Amino acid sequence: MPATRRLTSVIDCAGGAVQQSAMAGFILPSMLMMIVLAILYRHLRMFPNAERLFHGLNAAVVAVIVVAAWRIGRNTLTKPWQWYVAGLSIIAVIFFARRFSRSY
Repeated sequence: MPATRRLTSVIDCAGGAVQQSAMAGFILPSMLMMIVLAILYRHLRMFPNAERLFHGLNAAVVAVIVVAAWRIGRNTLTKPWQWYVAGLSIIAVIFFARRFSRSY
């Protein structure tokens, strides 16, 4: 095996480790934050102001998800037909969520 091929495979393996550690760097803090928030909610839900606080956090999380989805869509949907498919899928999700949702 030539030296360049070996070097390429070593760099590729190192790159995979870097990507995995970067993903762990993004996922682990958010997971820990969700665990802490769940524990806080369990102990503080009897207070009425705590309920309002968690409802405010819910709205903030939805806003962050919408902004992230918009940025991802803007960068990945490059052709007009892809935007149409994305729009139709959003409409289908809204329609079927209302049609098949149950209130318990």
